[in-house]
Amino acid sequence: MKSYLPFSTIKEIVQKEGWQALYKGLPAMLVAIAASSGVYFFWYHLLMKTITKKRKNIGTLWNLIIAFVAGAINCTCTNPLWVVTSRLQLQRKKAEALLTCLPESYVVC
Repeated sequence: MKSYLPFSTIKEIVQKEGWQALYKGLPAMLVAIAASSGVYFFWYHLLMKTITKKRKNIGTLWNLIIAFVAGAINCTCTNPLWVVTSRLQLQRKKAEALLTCLPESYVVC
């Protein structure tokens, strides 16, 4: 029976594919995290600045609303990057690269 515990799974991956397999898709993930963080904080700061011009003291509810809106914008804008990251991590061939996956992911936009 195959074990699904984290450490046994790591051990199995390293034995079958080598330790490098644990880092498949890392460059794409780092790009996606940087873009995602940038989009989130840009919109959070912009929305916070806009709201605090109208209201000097904003409460927890407004902070949550602003964070929710910034998060929704972030997810919408960066979702294709996460699709690419997932595909790169799951692919077995090294022939397909980030530039191959990215245009396919933004077709809907």
